Amino acid sequence: ILKLRIPGWAQDAPVPTDLYSFVNGKGEYAVTMNGKKVTGKPKNGYVNIERTWSRGDLVEIEFPMEARQIRAHEAVADDRGKLAIQRGPVVYCIEGQDQHDHTVFNKYIPENTLFTTRYDDQLLNGVTVLTGSAMQVGPDGTEEKVPFTAIPYATWNNRGADEMAVWIPQAAEYARPVPEPTIASRAFAATAGRRSDQGGLSTQTGALEELSVREFGFNDQWDPVNSADRSKPYFYWWLRYGSEESVGYVFEKPEKVGSVEVYWLDFDHYDGNYRVPESWELYYEKDNRWYPVEALTEYTVAKDRYNILEFNPLITRALKLSVKLQEGASGGIIEWKVK
Repeated sequence: ILKLRIPGWAQDAPVPTDLYSFVNGKGEYAVTMNGKKVTGKPKNGYVNIERTWSRGDLVEIEFPMEARQIRAHEAVADDRGKLAIQRGPVVYCIEGQDQHDHTVFNKYIPENTLFTTRYDDQLLNGVTVLTGSAMQVGPDGTEEKVPFTAIPYATWNNRGADEMAVWIPQAAEYARPVPEPTIASRAFAATAGRRSDQGGLSTQTGALEELSVREFGFNDQWDPVNSADRSKPYFYWWLRYGSEESVGYVFEKPEKVGSVEVYWLDFDHYDGNYRVPESWELYYEKDNRWYPVEALTEYTVAKDRYNILEFNPLITRALKLSVKLQEGASGGIIEWKVK
């Protein structure tokens, strides 16, 4: 007996449950024995060929390799209104560097979109990319057709920090137009590291030199649903527990500011629990030194909302959040606004 494995994706079943399902196309595999089609459905995932074998017998199998879209079960709230793309066994994603505007989340790919397959030997040591047309949503709600490129999900995050999505909106209401820039979104977001451009320790200890290790995730203008919302980028202190940490903004020019809004991260994870901090304090830069702001409201550490701090307005080139993490827990920031 020869047992040929027929994977689920070749049988219109991405997984053996109803968690995911194909929305278009029909995966049809074909098994032939000496040029004649072998009939019968797979049993326990295998097609069985039982016969008396002869020298020169030829068994061939063809798998469907067209790109297809996948929908998640309606109970998966984070994936509603979105579709994933799979070609054969390979799941794809779209990454910012491959798009004409280096942005992912302002686009949607409608159901039944046609995909073109192309092997690119110059990209990521050689990958098969998918291309097609997406719709891009502007800040005013207008839409335009734009090209998109998708790469195998397994190859993402090899070209620096960037936007990426596997579950891609299928309609305009689920896309997110790029908002108008703010003081925070234009700022250089960083952790306090005192590192030089060459990567070594800096001999300069001023406030502006301190904020030199670039970070991402908390000034991208995404308003979270709650403190456990990880559907979009966020920032966290990995493997730091109960310690004192800091992040900051260096502005393009001196800015007049009078309030900040901080949305704290709080969720459980296999590599550690993330909690709102025990406490925090805001500092501003003056003459390349840090000074605490004169707070007009209380410092709060509430979950599932922005924690707003108002202070006497001032002009500065940089702000720094100094954070004391809870004992035995790490922490992070989903979004930090400055006004």
